[in-house]
Amino acid sequence: LFVVTTVEANGGQPCEFPDRYTRTVSCNTFDCGLIPVPCSGSFVPISGCTVTCGGGTQQLTFVVSTPASNGGRPCDFEAGATQTTTCHPESCGTTPPVNCSGAFVPSSTCTASCGGGQQSELFVVTTVEANGGQPCEFPDRYTRTVSCNTFDCG
Repeated sequence: LFVVTTVEANGGQPCEFPDRYTRTVSCNTFDCGLIPVPCSGSFVPISGCTVTCGGGTQQLTFVVSTPASNGGRPCDFEAGATQTTTCHPESCGTTPPVNCSGAFVPSSTCTASCGGGQQSELFVVTTVEANGGQPCEFPDRYTRTVSCNTFDCG
């Protein structure tokens, strides 16, 4: 059974066979005697994925490629059994949110070497928020004054 899973588009080549095309070919033409032949088969797509990205579903049908014979083990599924599987789990191109990050850095020296002084700090944004991420608590280049060298001089 030949199943078309993607139809040609935008100048692509058409499939070699039409959808649901079947043909019979000779195989295993040697004399088997009474050797047990187990069934073999697999699930093949009978529909395209419901989406092109982001996770969808696709219908599969079980196709028997070699029926059991001479007491061989039967297939786990009957011919024509159907299943639904997931497909195209990849992201649709959306990028994850990026939160802002930054830090305060000294922008002046402390006004005292001990006993407590004042010092300016500048907030430097190192990563700007994007794609709906959280903004920084302070704007880039925000200045504040903080205490410094508060230990005793003695």
